[in-house]
Parts: sequence; structure tokens; C-alpha cells
Amino acid sequence: SYYGKGDLEMSLNWFQKTADLAAPSFVQPRLMIAMILLKQGRLDDSIAESKRIIKIDDSIAMAHNVLGSAYMAKGMYEAGMKEFDRAVKIDPKLVDVYIKKGLFNISKGRFKEAETELETSVQIAPDVLNTRLVLAAYYMRQKEYDKAVDTLKEGVGNKKTDAVLYNYIAAALMAGKKFDDALEYLYKAKGVDPDFFAPYFNIATYYAVRGNYRKATDEYKGVLSRDPGNLKANIKMAALLEMTGRDREALNYYKKAGQTKTPGGFMALANYYIQRKDTGKALGVLDEAIQTIPDNVPVRVLKGKVYLSEKRFEDALSVFEDLESISPQRAFPLIINAYIANREYKEALRKIEDKQKATPGNPELMAEAVRVHLIKGDFDKAMEIANRLIKQKPRSAYGYTVLAVVYMNKKNPDKAMEALKKGLSVDSRNVKARMMQASLYSRRGEDARAISIYKDIAKDNPGYVQAVFAEGRLYDQMGRKKDSVEKYRQVLEVAENYVPALNNLAYLYAEGYGSRADALKLALRAYSLVPSNGNVMDTLGYVFLKNDKVDEAMKMLEKAALLLPANPTVRYHLALAFRESGNAGAARENLERAIAMGSFSDEARARSLLDKWKGEER
Repeated sequence: SYYGKGDLEMSLNWFQKTADLAAPSFVQPRLMIAMILLKQGRLDDSIAESKRIIKIDDSIAMAHNVLGSAYMAKGMYEAGMKEFDRAVKIDPKLVDVYIKKGLFNISKGRFKEAETELETSVQIAPDVLNTRLVLAAYYMRQKEYDKAVDTLKEGVGNKKTDAVLYNYIAAALMAGKKFDDALEYLYKAKGVDPDFFAPYFNIATYYAVRGNYRKATDEYKGVLSRDPGNLKANIKMAALLEMTGRDREALNYYKKAGQTKTPGGFMALANYYIQRKDTGKALGVLDEAIQTIPDNVPVRVLKGKVYLSEKRFEDALSVFEDLESISPQRAFPLIINAYIANREYKEALRKIEDKQKATPGNPELMAEAVRVHLIKGDFDKAMEIANRLIKQKPRSAYGYTVLAVVYMNKKNPDKAMEALKKGLSVDSRNVKARMMQASLYSRRGEDARAISIYKDIAKDNPGYVQAVFAEGRLYDQMGRKKDSVEKYRQVLEVAENYVPALNNLAYLYAEGYGSRADALKLALRAYSLVPSNGNVMDTLGYVFLKNDKVDEAMKMLEKAALLLPANPTVRYHLALAFRESGNAGAARENLERAIAMGSFSDEARARSLLDKWKGEER
């Protein structure tokens, strides 16, 4: 073959013709194209081709290998490692193949030549994967931290790229609880390559978790001294300052983030204003963002949602209708929800009907029509459409899930369960129907049956973290906290930034089911991902309190209470913080408000505490 003879350009042409003729789902020739582009040094083209493959099928380990290698070659080390880690998750045996063929030294840039062809369905190719780093990631996943460290140390070769190895040595040492050694390697990484910023951020996180905010901010300042427009550093600096109550300084850094003229910078600044109920300034930022990047979808979505929060329904509709010309698929549900928010149900249904003219019998549109009819209280019409959907696709569980929703809205869970069972009798592997069935069993108190279903879903769909999370949450509700902790950890092994698991696990750790220091680390990570989420703020505030950081707890919980004024749990936590700060009057007032708001998970504790405080006052 041309590839075997080293004629890469002819190979590329041949594989491109094959890809053009093949079905879109046939990705093997595209894999070869991505690999050849990588070998030719056409990194951006290789990245684009790899992403195209992953969009078709995210479970192809080799595509993540190629993408990771291209990122590494561009110096995008963190992005590269994420792809390598994903490859190992998909196929742990992948590493063994590379071990057999021998490790190569990253600092010397040696790659084994791949000997693979399309006819053999594309065998694993060592020349497109940094085996040393992937092997270390594999050891990390197996919790063999010493082996990971040794593997990485062997690659050190007095080159600038040693900074990458030092950074990941530190990660392995951190995982093994060798914090002082880890910190030493992070500083080594900075010394080898001051423009490689990952160690700065890792050092900042290390100090922030330990309450040394001055040293944490010093690291962010270190990044900004070398790259003043660094979006990540500006946002993290702002979030840390905001978290510690230094709002004026925080705003300054959010403004610097906005000055980068990037979508992320604009969104961060706008969200800061939204959090403070200053919608006028938020809208001003979003208008500038739209002028700067007219086709940016998230910015337009946020602008419309701001209008909705202000009950400016016509303005919201105008924004979403403008968005329709850029992203019809994203705009459609937003337009429907805007009509619903303004109780314009006829307009919502008209919009759905117009859409149905282009795609008659579209099941998603029929389900959306059912939703609108349910909201307006027309159960008969909703039932009629759901039954029509079942007749249209009798071998699918989809229509039965819609019918089950109708019955749930009619307060008839038994009929809902009956509908789901019928759906699963014709479509037994339907994930949505199985998840709904498990949820219904849980509501009926049949927790064992719900757990069994969640386990089966996770077994059949290994990457479906929602089932694992749902099982963990159910254990949490049942009082089986240790089992809950285990499930949340499993979720984070697959999806490290899954905020619900980060948030819940942090809370459980703070409650004594793990390390309170680790609770703070998890809560800070969740907060860094969604700094405007009131529930995440509440958890972070509570975790601060459990770590004896009363001032930080007060500031965070007061912000959470501003965002979630009717949430009794937030008020309860705020009461605890006031009590710790010595303000007994405010503590009692907030505790009474929490109890008055109605049932919540800590209500019994709150009532007992109130009685105790009243007794102490006598």
C-alpha cells in the first residue's frame, strides 16, 4: 500500500476518496486521514478530522489518541492529556499494546512507525500517541501512583518539555497524598518553562483549598504578568476574590476577562452582573458581545434568559427569533418556553405546528405539543397526541414515555408505570423509559427495584453517568451515605467535572463521610465551573463552615441566600454560620425562616437546634 511504502500524500488522496464514497458512520478511512495529517505536521487539519470522527462516534479510542497527540504537538498539553485519558477510559487494554511495542521518550520526540492499513480495520498506531503519558494516566486510574511517578521521571531529559512531566508527576504525588513533594515538582515545572501555566493553576488550587488565598492569588498574578489577557487566570482570580468578599477587586478582573473579547470573557462579566441583579449592565455586556461575535449562540441565549427573568417576554422572543437565523435547533425550544412563560399557549402550539409542516410526524415535536397542552391543563388533548405517537411508532418506547408523563401530570403514577412497562415490552433497552421506571419505583418506596434498574442501565451503557448518579442520589436519600459516596466517586472517574456529583460528594465529605479538606477541594472545583449557581454556593459555604472558615462561609451563604431566597436549606446553613460568627439573633431569625419555609432534609435537625437555642436564651 502507499502508506506502507511511506508515500503519505498518495495515501492521503486514496483514503480521502474512500471516505467520500463511504457512509458517514464508516470512520476507518477518516482515522487514517487524521493520522497521516499528524505525521505530515498538519496539526490543525488533523485536529479537525479527529473531532469530526469523535462527533460521529465518541467511543473510538484511536480518534482520541490522534487528537491528543496533535494537541501535544501544538503545546496544548492539558488538552492533549484529557484526550489520552479519554482513550484509556474507552479501552484500558490500549496501553498494553503500546507497552509491548515499547515506550518512547517524549523529550527526544521519538515515535514508532505505525504499520497499519485500512484492510486490517486500523490497528493501534504507536506513532500517534505519547505512550509515556498515557501509561502514567493508566497507572493513575489504577491508583498505582508510584508507578506513574517512576514512568514520568524516566522521561525527564533536561528539556523544556520536562515541565509537562513535572506537572503530571505532581498530580500523581497529590493523588498519593504526598503534598510537599508534589508542590516541589510544580515549582520545578514553573522553573523549566515559565510560560507553561498549568502548574501555576495547580499551585493556586493547592493554596486556595488550604485557605492561603494570598499565595493562590500570587499564582494567578504570575500567569497574568506573562500573559495579561489570559482568560482562565482573570476569571479564576475574579472568582477567588469574589469568594472572599473582595467584590470591587473581583469586578476589575471580570472586566479584564470581558476585555479579552472572547465569548467566555463576556459571559463571565455578564454573569457577575446577573448574580447581583444588575441586569442593565449585564445586558450591556451581552450587547457588546453580540456586536463583537454576531454568531455566538450562548451569548444570545443568555441575553434572552435575562429578559425572561425580568418578565420582558417580547424582548426575549425577539432575541430568540434572531437566534433562529443562526441556530434554528437551539432557538426553537427557547421560543416555545418564552411563549409558555407569557402564557401564550396558542402561539407556542402554532410554532410547533409550523415546524411540523416541514417534518410531519416528528416524535419530538409531538412530545413538545404534549408538554404545552399539559401546562395549559388540557389533559385530553395531551393524551390524544401521546396515543397517536404510540400508534405511529409501535415498536418504540418513546411514545409510552410521553404517555407516562401525561399520567404523572394527572397524578396517576400507577397508570404511568403501566405505560412504561408496555413501552419496555416492545423496546426493552430504551434508556429514558428505564430511567423513568426507576424513578417511579423510588417514589413508590420500592428502592431495591429502582437500584437494580439503575445498575442494569449503567452496565449496558458504561458512559451513561446519569444512571450512576441517580443510584448515588437514591442511596443518599435512603441514608446509605457510604454507598452514595462510592457512586458519586464513580461518576467523577468518568466525568470529572460533573457538577451534581462534585456538589453532592463535597457535601457528604463535609458531613463526615470523607475528608473535609477534600470536601473543600471538590466544592471549589464545582464553584469554579458554575460560579453563579446558588446551590453550589450553598454547598461551598457549608463546606467552608465545616472547615472553620467562618468569614468565607458567611460571604458565600449570604450570596446563595440572595440567589435562592425561598430555599430553606440555604437559610438553615446561613443560621449556622451566623451562630458561629457570634450573631445569635441573626442565627435564630434565619433558622426560624428556614423552618417556616416548609419541609427540607435538615428540618428535624433545625427544629431541634431551635429548641436548644431557645433553652439557652432562658
